[in-house]
Amino acid sequence: MGCIYPLISSLCVVPNPPLTLLASCIKCLAVMADNDAQHVWQSLQQTTFLPHTGNVYTQVAEAASGAGILPADYGKILCQHEMTCGSYPVTLEFLKLVKALLKGLAGENVSLATSQDLLACVIFVQKEIFANFQKWRYADFTHMEQVGQLSLEVCHTVLHVLPILRVTEESQTDTDRKEIQSVSIREACVHAFLHTSAGEALLAIAGTGVDTLEQKIIEQGSFDGAAERLSQLIKLSLSILNRLLLLKPANRPPCPLEHYLTSHTTGLPHQPHLIAVMASYIYHRHDPRLSTLATLLLRRLALAAPMSIFGCLGNQAAALRDMYLSRLQTHSENVRLKVGILEFLTAAVETQPGLSELFLNLEPAKKDSKDQASTSTARAPVQQKEMTLGKISCLHAVLDIIEEPKQGTTHCPPDLHCAALGLLRALWHDCRETALTLLRKRPKFWQNVAAPLFQDLPVPEGEANAVRCQIKTVAHAFLILALECFYVGNNTLDDGLQNIFQKLKDKNRYVYWSQYLCELLESNDGHGQDIEEYLLREHEVLVLLQGWRMFLLVAASQSGNAIQLTDVKTKCSILNGIAMAIHNQTEFLSSVFNAKACSLLTGLYLALLTRWKSCQNSQWKHAEAFVSVIEKYADAEQGVLQRSQSAVMATLTTLLQDHRKQDREKGLSIETIETLLPLVCVAMQHSTTLYNKPNTTTTTTSSNIPPTHGTPTTPRRQRSTMDTPGRNRSTMDTPRRNRSTMDTPSRTLLSEQPSGVFGDVSMMEESVGLGKLEENQVDVEEPVNKHKQSLPVVAAYLLDELLLAEKDQVSAWMPLLRQHSVLPLLLSTLQDCMQAQKGIHYVEAVLLLLTDLATIEESAESVRIGGLTQHTCLALLHLYQQNGDSKLAANTRIKDLKVDKPKQHQQQPQEVISWPGIYRLCVSLNTSMLATLHHAYLTDALNFFGVHRERIVQCLESVQLNQSQACLLEAQATTLFLYQMAHYKQDWRFHMPTELDHLLGRLTQLCHTCVALIMRPRLLQRLLEMSARRVELVPQQLSHMMRSTPVGLQRQVSFEQAEVDGAQTDPKVMKTQAKLLVILNQSLSALRYFSPDLLELLLNQSMTVSDYPILFELGFSAPALGQDTPATFGTFLSAVNMSIEFLNKMEGIRNAPSPSKSPTKAPTSRLGSKEKKDAESPLENPFDRSVLFLIMESGIWLIMTQGLRCLKETNLPLRDRQLLKRELSTELSTFLHELQRYFRRGGPASPSSASPSTSILRNPLSASGSKSSLHSSFSDQQEQVFFRVLQMFIQQILR
Repeated sequence: MGCIYPLISSLCVVPNPPLTLLASCIKCLAVMADNDAQHVWQSLQQTTFLPHTGNVYTQVAEAASGAGILPADYGKILCQHEMTCGSYPVTLEFLKLVKALLKGLAGENVSLATSQDLLACVIFVQKEIFANFQKWRYADFTHMEQVGQLSLEVCHTVLHVLPILRVTEESQTDTDRKEIQSVSIREACVHAFLHTSAGEALLAIAGTGVDTLEQKIIEQGSFDGAAERLSQLIKLSLSILNRLLLLKPANRPPCPLEHYLTSHTTGLPHQPHLIAVMASYIYHRHDPRLSTLATLLLRRLALAAPMSIFGCLGNQAAALRDMYLSRLQTHSENVRLKVGILEFLTAAVETQPGLSELFLNLEPAKKDSKDQASTSTARAPVQQKEMTLGKISCLHAVLDIIEEPKQGTTHCPPDLHCAALGLLRALWHDCRETALTLLRKRPKFWQNVAAPLFQDLPVPEGEANAVRCQIKTVAHAFLILALECFYVGNNTLDDGLQNIFQKLKDKNRYVYWSQYLCELLESNDGHGQDIEEYLLREHEVLVLLQGWRMFLLVAASQSGNAIQLTDVKTKCSILNGIAMAIHNQTEFLSSVFNAKACSLLTGLYLALLTRWKSCQNSQWKHAEAFVSVIEKYADAEQGVLQRSQSAVMATLTTLLQDHRKQDREKGLSIETIETLLPLVCVAMQHSTTLYNKPNTTTTTTSSNIPPTHGTPTTPRRQRSTMDTPGRNRSTMDTPRRNRSTMDTPSRTLLSEQPSGVFGDVSMMEESVGLGKLEENQVDVEEPVNKHKQSLPVVAAYLLDELLLAEKDQVSAWMPLLRQHSVLPLLLSTLQDCMQAQKGIHYVEAVLLLLTDLATIEESAESVRIGGLTQHTCLALLHLYQQNGDSKLAANTRIKDLKVDKPKQHQQQPQEVISWPGIYRLCVSLNTSMLATLHHAYLTDALNFFGVHRERIVQCLESVQLNQSQACLLEAQATTLFLYQMAHYKQDWRFHMPTELDHLLGRLTQLCHTCVALIMRPRLLQRLLEMSARRVELVPQQLSHMMRSTPVGLQRQVSFEQAEVDGAQTDPKVMKTQAKLLVILNQSLSALRYFSPDLLELLLNQSMTVSDYPILFELGFSAPALGQDTPATFGTFLSAVNMSIEFLNKMEGIRNAPSPSKSPTKAPTSRLGSKEKKDAESPLENPFDRSVLFLIMESGIWLIMTQGLRCLKETNLPLRDRQLLKRELSTELSTFLHELQRYFRRGGPASPSSASPSTSILRNPLSASGSKSSLHSSFSDQQEQVFFRVLQMFIQQILR
């Protein structure tokens, strides 16, 4: 056979070559190429017969244009000899040879030169042969059909057989070394059809029309011969068109081919649209494959083209509809055509509303004549018309197909059953409520839909297409049931559907499908190394995984109670199966299938783990396995794998948190922690390229906040932010935010999951607790940046949990943090993010991590040495400064706190993460650092106060104008910081005397405001409502608000008066009062450090009282809201009396736990926490007894010390001294009388720590409540010394 190659070369140079002999030689080579294509190709390369190129194409447009392609000897023969005589034997054999070479070389690794020469052959066929073959001169007309058919077969082979992978080759020169990535043959072929004249020739063949084909059949009297050849040509063109629309590059402007397809005008009014011509192939009955391919092309157009197919059909729409449904309902019709019609209708439901309504054919129900007469006489209100299925409706055929007795028979084979349920699933997904209502009323409908769920399926092997269709059918059934539960709710589900769920539970089908899915995943491990996106989207295992995933998510939500997935053993079995599947899939991460399966499984496991709290204990056994999974993900660069890595890290964080809450002794081993810490540190290093690029565009604070999705966080614990040795928990703790993965992380992970054939399932509202489940199609080439952003965020939370778990072994993990430069990385990226106002989730995670590190002395010192103040102090100015002025961010948007009237079963909106909240976390971080390092951090704390003193003062003043959640939380953090600073009042006064005096005035004014607001609940409710409507308030508007407020509200000073007025306190008002009480408590605790010591005032007669300022003025009236209203003794007397009133209202709650002694342990409010439901019972009281007792004791302490300070003031007139003694004696005696009454009813112990006493116990000896018997009300016990001191103070000092 070796003599053929020189013979071909010789014949090509002959002036008049024998075309028949040359064609025979090429035919021999084509036969040889079927068996040894590589050898034939290499031998032909030594000749100059085939078209070739010397270029390496890196741009697809250049490759498709044919630039640089040499026609070689074949091109000369075609142009000079075959086209002249009109006979094309060499061309026909050349096309067969190219086709054989493409098939033979498709499965082999070819060089860069070979791939480029093959590309030259294909482009030559498209550009020079196929685009022009209809214009050639033919001696035998059959040659034209053969040339067209063989050209299409070559292109069909390229589009269906050749892989999409590009050939990459390294080129090395003397100066550099780089990789050359060439254009693939498929990419060039697709681009040539979409943008060149080859596409016009393709559309001309596809638009031949059924009339021309039928005319050929009539002329010949049979389908054989020319009609069959024409049918084959049309089928190839339709198949290639379908393939082109599938493989065309995404996110590109419409190409000429698409423009011609979607254009609604053809230039001639009497000619039908091209889409209508293709749809008319449904009339052809001789070759069902032609009708099937035309229907599948319409399905692809419905999904890919921005057009209305219904409009393109014109007046033929109804006739075509009838023909489609007629062939669908015919029992003897080709099954593949039926499947194609149902798939076309499924796509129409999703993207073509007009066409779907045409096929659904819903009509108003016809009424009897008697009913019509009665309705015409009676004037009833207009009601929605009752609908029914028309006689010509696709649903009749679908309902007939899915009947349970017919499933699995010739009437309903697996692929047809799958397509029918797929159409129903599309109706539920698109929420076609009218059609759904009619379907629900059909007898045994739910039994027919759920029948596949009770069948056992084998694991598919080989070409088991029937089993694969059955697997997809099960997935559709799961989705329909899940969507029905979500849309309808638990109480209004059909009885038949509830029976289905009960049957699934009784037969333990949930466990079966969980195990079967694990078997499917295990059987596909390592498969699909080079599987393409469109094939991955249709993979039956991923389709079932996504259907099962949606079913479980709905079952875990509030809408899924009817599914009855409540058994803990069943839940644990499902979670164990998912965990094992994740571990098995990570063994072959090079497989695209495994990578996508891991992405789905990890997100599902994390979502279920956070919802099924009762199963978290049993999942700790998988913690070690998840560490190994993270280790395998460490080097992954694909976006899908990075998303999976984020989900696994979030899962491990959840397990660690639950393990710590259970106070178990055995945690992760030291070896595992040493393995995991470097991986977490490396993951956090992704933040350097994502957050440290400042945004040069000047925008507002809120506009720079990135979307909240893509951040898999984990639940945070309620704990103190300053648990240092020697300090106890605070009695004025504010509820620290409990971060839940059911908020941001699960919603982000679920929204990122692909859904394959299911399309967009965006029906989950945030009220479900699942977030919005947007299921996009599987996209292998997803943007990586979104997943890279979530990776360092989750890594920060995981690192936080790891360090807390090993809090006592600082020496083990501090060297690792230094080795990977974690603290410098955190601080530098933190500064860049705050300056650019980007990466708010990352900033939040880092600040929470640093806050926890600040509770440990060694790590806090490292954070201080790393330059926490230098990196964050000035950067914080960018978070609230605009146009050089400090703008109070607490006056936030209405979405930060909605104060509308509560509705039943209405969930509280989630707090929006904002940069003012980041500032609040920074304040809390500095508070923790100061509480841990004491004088070592005092200079940094003073610098922080100096830079942000205007903001701090403005925050204290804003409480009077704005009682929103954001404002009050910032005020809590600020007053707690001031309390810590008050420990070092001497240094503070030395460095900033003027600023400190001004701050003390603002702090006492804040106490005055808090007391005035707390005492007037109805006025507070009025202010909340007006603040919600007006969003922002200024001091000038407060006067107008007070004038517009009824006088009765302004004068209301007690709860009893509110009850007399008949107004019940709003739960939101009570929550606001609770926050104001915490602020008041912390403010009073800070002021105690600026007041002289009580014992020293009593015992040291030579004490210099001028060193301590007088904090409030002489006055005893109840505090009122107004501008520049000073704080008086009446303010603090009202505060202590108000505490007694609150305690009297909390009589139903007994035996409160002993609070801590220090107010410094108030936990920081976490960002993004969810409020309790507005439907909360009004009997539930949000007030804390320990906070009330601390307010009471701190207020009494300040009254006594400031009273003595005033009495020792030499410039105080005698009249004012007598007034002070008389009023204080009266008010404090009344307070002691009320306190006795409270103790006689069994009050709890006092949490006092600032006074010599520590608690108050019930005094059983107290029998008299009269003021004359106060001297016998308190004993000499240590717990009652403080109030005995107050009693002695009244008797000996004030009288």
